[in-house]
Amino acid sequence: MSAYIKRLQVAVIGDDLFTYGFRLAGVKKVFTVNTYAGSNELKKNLHEILSTLHADGDVGLIIAQDLLRDLIEELRKDIELPNVIYVPDLRTLNKFDIRGYYLQLLRSYLGISLEV
Repeated sequence: MSAYIKRLQVAVIGDDLFTYGFRLAGVKKVFTVNTYAGSNELKKNLHEILSTLHADGDVGLIIAQDLLRDLIEELRKDIELPNVIYVPDLRTLNKFDIRGYYLQLLRSYLGISLEV
């Protein structure tokens, strides 16, 4: 009996500035949204993107701009998604506790707490 490991892709959602680095790093599934658009328009765009990712089925991780956290979490109730990691951008970096964020991530994914 042999085990088959499916290779899943990474998708990135954010504004132009946020997604540039991920494109340079070789991420193929990059979705750019206008974070300055109205809330309804942004929510509609995110719904379309998340529906596409759900239907695609070959994405195992979504990296999203932290500014989009509330909208994505709201839409996530209706659409089953893979793991989503929210990364701060230049606008939200000063409000972000990096150490606390990564400790919380470790706790939620590994079930353990590491102190550095």
